Amino acid sequence: MSKIINEATMEENFSNMLSLAKSYFNTNVSKGFEYHQCLILRTTLGEEKIYSFACNSVKDLITQSCATLLQGKIPTVQNIVCMWEGQNIDVPSYQLMKTLCELNPENKNAEILLSAGRDAYVTKKVVDIIG
Repeated sequence: MSKIINEATMEENFSNMLSLAKSYFNTNVSKGFEYHQCLILRTTLGEEKIYSFACNSVKDLITQSCATLLQGKIPTVQNIVCMWEGQNIDVPSYQLMKTLCELNPENKNAEILLSAGRDAYVTKKVVDIIG
């Protein structure tokens, strides 16, 4: 079982990534799209990569996010934060996590920040979610 954390007790990496995602949504609105998501990937090199996706269907959002990842070289990912407009934390799509692992098998060990209730979080490895 994962330990429940809050913003005061979470690792600095996740705290910074959470702040980046919140800042993104404070300055970007969906402009009429039904689904709007911000994905922050922190690599083992310490880089934080920000991706955003906005579509009118979940299927299009998944397609857009996977296509975006396939455009660039993805180094080993250490941490993942996936936030919806409205600042809800969620697990990235199964297909996105699968794509990350296909691009770099080491990404199965990346930790994802997940909501465990109001202002409470847990972390899970990609491999624990998708196998």
